[in-house]
Parts: sequence; structure tokens; C-alpha cells
Amino acid sequence: MFLPSRRTLSRPRAGRNAYCIDKNYGGTLSVFDRMFGTFQREVDEVPVVYGLTHSLNTFSPLEGNIANWRHILYNTWTLPNLKHKFFVWYKGPGWVAGTEPHEEWPIPPCTRSTAIKYHPKMPGMMQVYMLAHFFAMLAIQTMAIDALKAATDCSTFNMALLGLVLSFASLLSFGFMSDRRVWCVAFEAVRLVAVAAFTRSVLAAAGPAAGDAVAAYGQAAADAVIALSVLVLVAHHRQLTAPIDPRTELGHDLPNAAAEQARELAAAPVPLKAE
Repeated sequence: MFLPSRRTLSRPRAGRNAYCIDKNYGGTLSVFDRMFGTFQREVDEVPVVYGLTHSLNTFSPLEGNIANWRHILYNTWTLPNLKHKFFVWYKGPGWVAGTEPHEEWPIPPCTRSTAIKYHPKMPGMMQVYMLAHFFAMLAIQTMAIDALKAATDCSTFNMALLGLVLSFASLLSFGFMSDRRVWCVAFEAVRLVAVAAFTRSVLAAAGPAAGDAVAAYGQAAADAVIALSVLVLVAHHRQLTAPIDPRTELGHDLPNAAAEQARELAAAPVPLKAE
């Protein structure tokens, strides 16, 4: 009863429905949500729509992390009143910046049938490509973290740090390709060159310990993978840089979202917040 680990209590926390916003904060016990009025049960008649109230329309991890900070800093810089500058940081994200008395932005109506997710089309081969490179970068990241902890000289430390930088660059590149950015192929090509140089350096350093023959075979295998990756990248250049169709691939709500939401809310056994 008081453990929010149950899915019926976890799902509203991730919902963008108006009745799910700012609900079920408790990570271990829901008793605190009950105390402070933020507890919300899942309502079967109004299925939870997962996601943000306004789609970011990007898979970039960098954009996903800085979008809200950019909005906060912009409002802090542009608002002329010092009190309102403070309120930008003090009030919730729903506050209409600069309004007094306090006003909130309306929460867009949504239902599962009218919420269109951000979903740019991606060739199947490129999905396999990114999945394979993701696991490769995950392995490099794991080894880099272990090397960073055990580093006893600057050379090892710098090489491990470079491995972490490459892992982050890989996530950026995967996001750019998923977003079909114009420069994504060029960025990925530079990443592949960097990975090839990094792999060569690591194998050269490991040669004395692992054996020259093992290092040579490892380098040949890495070069073959990089060459194959370049071929796949060139073959799908056109699909990766095609413009995104705003009607079918960008995240948005259909025009009948308000009517569909009103129908669901009318069927709910208890009154729920509509916006």
C-alpha cells in the first residue's frame, strides 16, 4: 500500500497527462506523497501517456540535458525584474515567466491514440550499425573507467580519459544520426577515424604484455570493422541526411486530442485534472 515500486504507482510518475504531472515523487515509500498531497493512483479509464508535455524532437543526449537549463538561463537574462529573475529558479517549470499574480502554462491535452511520438525513420542496417557500435563503446567505456581507477602514470590516465571522451562522442553521433542531422555522416566519419587511432594506440601499448602477434591480429580485426563501418555509412548517406517529415516523424499531438481526452475524463470514476 505504501510501496511505490508497484507499477501502478510508478507509471503516473512518468506520464504527461495533466493528472500525472508532479505526482508520485517517492522513490521508496509513497507515504510522503500521501502526506504532501502528491499521491496519485493510476486511472484505468485514462491511460497514462508517457513522455514530456512538449516533445524535444531530438535524440541528442546533449540537447536533452541542456534544453531546460537554456530555457531557465534565457528567462533569467531577459526578465527585467530582479524578483522575477529569482522566481525563474524558485518556481516550477510551468510558471509563465514574468506573470504576477502567478500564471501557469496549460498542459496540452493528450491520449495514447492522439500523441504522436518523435520517430524519424532509420534504415534497418543503420539500426544494427548503431547497436553494434553502442556495445563496442560500452566495452571501451567500462575498460576506460577501470583503467582510470588503476592508473599509475600520466600516459595510462590520459588514454583512459580519451576513451571516456570517445564514448561520449559516440552517444552524440548516434543522436545526430537518429535525428538525421545534415552533418551526422561527417561527424560519424571523424568519430570512426578517432576510434581507429585510439584502438591502434591501445593495442600498441598492450603489445608487450599480450604479445605482438595478438596485437597485430587485434589491429587487423579493428581495421576491418572500421572499413566495413565506413562502407555502411557511405551506402546510407542519403537516408541519413534526408529531411525529417514534420507530419509523420516529429512528436506532436493530433488536432482531436482535446476531444479524445474529454471523452476519457468523462469515463473516469473520479474527477481528474484536465489541464
